Amino acid sequence: MKKMVLLFSLVLTVLSSNAQEFSFNLYFEDGQGNKDTLVLGYDASATDSIDANFGEVNIISQAWDSVFEARCVNFDPDWYTHTPNYSTTFHTKKQIIEYSYCPPYNSNHYYSNAIGVMVKNAKPPFVMHWDSILFQDSSIVSSGFQMYHIICDAYPKASASDSLVFERASGTVQNYYIENNDTLWFLAFNFASYNTTGINTITHTKNTLSVYPNPASSQLNIKVPSLYKQQTLRIIVYNSQGKEIDKSDIPKNTETVNLNINKLPSGIYYLHMISAEIIVSIGRFIKI
Repeated sequence: MKKMVLLFSLVLTVLSSNAQEFSFNLYFEDGQGNKDTLVLGYDASATDSIDANFGEVNIISQAWDSVFEARCVNFDPDWYTHTPNYSTTFHTKKQIIEYSYCPPYNSNHYYSNAIGVMVKNAKPPFVMHWDSILFQDSSIVSSGFQMYHIICDAYPKASASDSLVFERASGTVQNYYIENNDTLWFLAFNFASYNTTGINTITHTKNTLSVYPNPASSQLNIKVPSLYKQQTLRIIVYNSQGKEIDKSDIPKNTETVNLNINKLPSGIYYLHMISAEIIVSIGRFIKI
């Protein structure tokens, strides 16, 4: 079965503009109840810049709302290393992109360029939510989420959940920084497609962690990639809502990390292996 997925990555028709192949509303609400909405989507004739024919307007010259605002922006690679030296050339409330721009990693994966999203002045925790029913149609793009890097299926698909909570946590790498006393959160989305007939046939990128047994009931074993054995690492576990639930430091020269997952509720979980505040590998497992 051919299935499409957006990476973390509802329908809107805009008068006086062309109808895009697919679009969805992405809703934001911060801890004080302030709200905003963006529109993301894809179309075969779209670009990764401003497309006036799809109703996109560059508002980069307009001041940010002093209370709370979310914007689509052009993605900057500096976000990968959490440096605030980002450079944007456009801001918009709607971004339609052509999802097959990038060549496939293999015959099963096609990735688009990234859509950047910035949220300013949000009072944490803030929630991003969407209509998950829209993503249960296999003929359209589904969605997953990635806060730091964009890697296929690193976070749950939008068909499996309808919200994601972002909150500041002491001692962990977070997708925000302070600019002129304002907190600026940043995310990135990619469209991608892959062929799969089930969870075990999904092909990840070369940075995927080897975890076993999977599914697991009490202990999970994580093989440390040989490239990183001489580094001090940290493994972080996220639940299906993208919320951090556990973390462990890994000493140098560790071959295998053994995690006790006996008390975790059943479900799908996601792993980040971090070195020097950079994600070097990802994985996921099922707790039964």
